[in-house]
Amino acid sequence: MRILLVHYDELDTLGGVELLVRRLSGAFTRAGHPSGVVEIGAGWLPRRPLEGQIPIWRIAAASFPSVTRPRSWLAAARSARQLRRVIREWGADIVHVQFPIGQSIPAVLAHCLPHRWPLAVTVHNSEIRVAPQADPRLVAWQRRLFARADAVTAVSASMLEDTRVRYPAVADKGRVIYNGIGEDWFGTDRREAGRGADGGRFVLFVGRLHPMKGVDLLLRAWSDLAHAHPGLELRIAGDGPQRAELERLARDAGDRVRFLGALENAALRPLYRDAAAVVLPSRAEGFPLTLLEACACGALCVAAGVPGVTEILEHGRTGLVFAPGSSQALAGALSDALALEVAAAGAMRSAAARTIRERFTESAMVGRYLKLYSDLLARTARLGGSVHARGDR
Repeated sequence: MRILLVHYDELDTLGGVELLVRRLSGAFTRAGHPSGVVEIGAGWLPRRPLEGQIPIWRIAAASFPSVTRPRSWLAAARSARQLRRVIREWGADIVHVQFPIGQSIPAVLAHCLPHRWPLAVTVHNSEIRVAPQADPRLVAWQRRLFARADAVTAVSASMLEDTRVRYPAVADKGRVIYNGIGEDWFGTDRREAGRGADGGRFVLFVGRLHPMKGVDLLLRAWSDLAHAHPGLELRIAGDGPQRAELERLARDAGDRVRFLGALENAALRPLYRDAAAVVLPSRAEGFPLTLLEACACGALCVAAGVPGVTEILEHGRTGLVFAPGSSQALAGALSDALALEVAAAGAMRSAAARTIRERFTESAMVGRYLKLYSDLLARTARLGGSVHARGDR
């Protein structure tokens, strides 16, 4: 089985979806199912290595076609033609669209032509909850994509429900496949925590610096917390479009705020392990990988109670959950976390790590995707190859 993952942008930043696409392609290939990646960019780039044995192609982005702009249809047709070229070159048995935004256009047009590959689509968060409101032109293409898809998956139950409400065509072809993390995140010995020079003396945020992540709320809360906890530092790991604005806010919040920039996994593990608390103040989430990573490393996690997060953390047992959008609630939850006795905090950390191990591993995620693909191929075979005429290869 040969798999092609279609990403919405160039894989030049390491946000949650970008990391997931990279990890999935590698995991599928290691499991004996060669996988390639398509990214959307300024223009065509032929096959090149992404990492290891993973090939990647770039196809040209398509603007939304309009009758008032005839050339826009030419651009859309070009993008679809390039996608079909990659599908043929790779010999894809499955085409899987991740985070459907701009790539919805070439995916729909490519699927309209004769083919014999099942189409799967996975939704993550803002492509459903934010992007269609920001640009209503996307709605029609997402509607077409979901109507044509053979299967639609969501990274959380709340995400699937939101998608079904907005796009009834998803209906019974939708299912949840939770994100998962690899074995390298587990096995951190909490007895190691605090042994570093600054172990336990900092609160940590990890994620993209984007308004949806709520770091501005965290910085407002920090102004009060810093006075109550002298010597405690706030560390912000990640990068993004809001960084300059957040750095200005940090200057008002005190001098114990450090921006670490984007970090590799090897640097994140000891930070998760040694932090007094890891905080996720998001205004919205699909299913946050950083929360899975932190819990697996034995962190004490404090997070906004948005859909997605509440499918991971149980307040008072595996972490602390606060009312989203409120810097006061965030400050209160962090204060509660910092005031926990060692035994109570340890029990919460251990319970969180067990939950991730039992429910949200990469191997479980990969197994569910491969089972989905096998089911789709078996159904296609029962239908005689495709409801469309063969001729894609």
